[in-house]
Amino acid sequence: MNKQIISILFIAGTCIGAGMIALPMTLAQIGIIPSILLMFFIWLFTYYSSLVSVELNLHSEKGLSLELLSKKYAGKKVELLSNILLKLLCYSLLAAYIYGGSSIIQSLFNLNINIIYIQTILTISLILLLQYNNEIISKINGYLFIGFLAFLFFLIILLFFNVNYTNLPLVNNYDLKSIASIIFVVFTSFGYQVVFHTLKDYCGNDVKMLKNAFFYGSIIPMIIYICWTFVVLSVIYNNDADFYSLIIDGNVNVGNLVDKLSQILSLNNLNFIVWMISILAVFTSVIGVGLSLKDSYNTVFKEKNIQNNNLISTLVTYIPPYIVTVLIPNAFIKVLGYAGIILVMIAVILPIYLYFKANITEPYIKILNKNALILCSIIGILMIILSLL
Repeated sequence: MNKQIISILFIAGTCIGAGMIALPMTLAQIGIIPSILLMFFIWLFTYYSSLVSVELNLHSEKGLSLELLSKKYAGKKVELLSNILLKLLCYSLLAAYIYGGSSIIQSLFNLNINIIYIQTILTISLILLLQYNNEIISKINGYLFIGFLAFLFFLIILLFFNVNYTNLPLVNNYDLKSIASIIFVVFTSFGYQVVFHTLKDYCGNDVKMLKNAFFYGSIIPMIIYICWTFVVLSVIYNNDADFYSLIIDGNVNVGNLVDKLSQILSLNNLNFIVWMISILAVFTSVIGVGLSLKDSYNTVFKEKNIQNNNLISTLVTYIPPYIVTVLIPNAFIKVLGYAGIILVMIAVILPIYLYFKANITEPYIKILNKNALILCSIIGILMIILSLL
């Protein structure tokens, strides 16, 4: 397998995860056609802004993470800011995934107990798992992700045959508030902004290869998200309009959604596949993000000669998001929205700021235009203001 294909799959794999499950739950408010248009716009927006980070890495001797790029071009204060934002993003994602995983487990086994107990057991299990060697954990997570993709493609194809194409929720009544409430959840699903330095070192200064990798690596998830959202919303709308209304009103959690899909498809013996996709999506994400955050703490604790650094790093990784899930009811969608706000700052606003600080006059990537970058920054700022209002 050549470098181009490996790079494309690496980016696509970084995008696709538990956030995908949330898309139908949020996009039901606006309908299928506006959902497709919104996902296309966010894909285009994130792809173009991702080229800024690629450009910054091309001007470095080796690949640099966002924190090190901030330090190089803007100093230690911006480095500290970027570090804080990245940590907040990881914590937000972990909180959403812990809640989502607990909700799915509760619905799968029909457990009539407080979800806090499930969240506690899940968090303890994750802490114990991350005590193993990183290579072993990464291999386990890789196999889980391959299984997730296989089940997902199979389910999407079969769901297409269960859609009544004469009765679809094409456009729902929505307003600016509806868009503001869902745009960041969608944005989170295109979160691949932690891989730039890795791919720069892997592909070298091959501009064409890097551009193609980020183009195709991000467009594959967009196509999957559109297909997934279309079939899930269509099948639920065709089979249970009342449940579809509950989704629009925000009265459905991720476990309810998976349970409903399982019920609809039970006659075709597909309910097992629905559960497997949901569980694998959450667990590959919560392990992958957790491993990345734990390693960042582990490096710091090793430098300070702190004993039991691996255990302490894992506790610092999972305990804060666990507390968030306990304190915030139905945290999956809410916290993904907060993560999206942080991601806009990390993926758009901060890299563009660094680009102008670097004073790049002859970019490797010719389509980067200063006026277009200013427009991207304005759009990012307006998105955040819109969400806060």
